[in-house]
Amino acid sequence: MDEIVHQALAKCPNVPYCNGWLAPDRCGGWRMRNEFVQQNGLPGDPIRHAALIAFIERNYQRADDGCWYFQNGLQRVYLELEAAPWVVHLHPAPGGCAQPLCLTTTVKPFAVDGCLCDEQGAIFLGGALGELNWDGKKLEIELVLRAELGRRFGFVASPAADQRRVRGPS
Repeated sequence: MDEIVHQALAKCPNVPYCNGWLAPDRCGGWRMRNEFVQQNGLPGDPIRHAALIAFIERNYQRADDGCWYFQNGLQRVYLELEAAPWVVHLHPAPGGCAQPLCLTTTVKPFAVDGCLCDEQGAIFLGGALGELNWDGKKLEIELVLRAELGRRFGFVASPAADQRRVRGPS
C-alpha cells in the first residue's frame, strides 16, 4: 500500500466503506461502476488512465474475511469480482525460454499448480476433464462450479451482499 494511504488512514481510521463502484473484469481491466451500472448489472466504463490503474493496483488487497478491496486514500472500496481476484496473463519468457511467464494484472508472478474449468467453460489456473501440459507437467483439469471458486480459494466475490461493508469500521 502507498505510504500516503497509510498516513491518511492513521489520521482518519473510521471512514465508511463503499461497495461496487470499482470492479476488475475477466480480462484484467478495471471498470468504474456508477449506481445505474450497478443496479442494472452492467460491466461499467473501462479505466484507461495509466497512473490511476497503477494506483489501484498498488493499493488492491485482500481483507481478512476474503473480500478484495482498493484502499482509495481514506476510503476502503470493496470490489465486485466477475470471476476471481486475479487475472493471469502469459508473457514470453526472456532469453527465448520455452516456458512463458505467468503474471497477474498487477504484474505479480503466479506459480501454476493446477487447472480448473467452470460450467461456462472458463479456465482457472490454481491447483478430471482432460489435462493441461505446463512446464513439462501434465495438470489435470478439474470441473468446478463458478459459485464454488470463492470458498475453494478463499475470496468473496460479492462483498456488497454483506451489510457490514456499508457501515465500515466500528
